Amino acid sequence: MTDPAFRHPVASLWQKCINALEVPPRREQRDLPHGALVRARWVWERDGEQWLDGRVMSVWRRRGYEDVVLVHRLHRDARGRTHGEWLPAHDVRRL
Repeated sequence: MTDPAFRHPVASLWQKCINALEVPPRREQRDLPHGALVRARWVWERDGEQWLDGRVMSVWRRRGYEDVVLVHRLHRDARGRTHGEWLPAHDVRRL
């Protein structure tokens, strides 16, 4: 059983990505087989705005709303708890 007081060694580095969106329903996501190289805007809760290179892995097209894309960072970043986030399409530029 895990000790409730245990914290992951890098937990103090983790930051919330302010512009990340909720994960859309899986059946509505459209995967991109090879992804597309992009530069995406991440807004960290403590470090602020940063543009990082990544790869779009999935797209969620919402009728009447802006598209949302799943971007995986190309390089490990200790601030993120996951490899990527769902970001608004306007925060993503193709390379």
